[in-house]
Amino acid sequence: MIEENFNGATFRLVTEDDMQPVSLNDPIENFRGEPDVLRNATCPRHGASSGHVNGYYAHVYGLNGLRYLTTMWNLWMSMKIMKLVYNGKKWVLYGDNGKVIVITRIRSICERYINGNKRN
Repeated sequence: MIEENFNGATFRLVTEDDMQPVSLNDPIENFRGEPDVLRNATCPRHGASSGHVNGYYAHVYGLNGLRYLTTMWNLWMSMKIMKLVYNGKKWVLYGDNGKVIVITRIRSICERYINGNKRN
């Protein structure tokens, strides 16, 4: 599993479709369907970045640098009620304490957080 700490946050390289962690030397496929092997990766350095894989943007290979803070992760896992709001540009997922869990343009990312929380 590729995991890196940057500015107090932990980033983990995961697949975009099912959020599964990936490791070095794992077989990957680019958007053209061409096979490759994960040789190197760097995690994102800001919210708009997905990181880099084999010298290309991570989304070329269907990967994403998922960011989470360890303390926020534990807090999220204990939440019972979540509120999903669309503000006209982005989806915002709030926890039962009123704090923001995630802000994204992609609703399915928020839904994965919600569904993942219900399983635990």
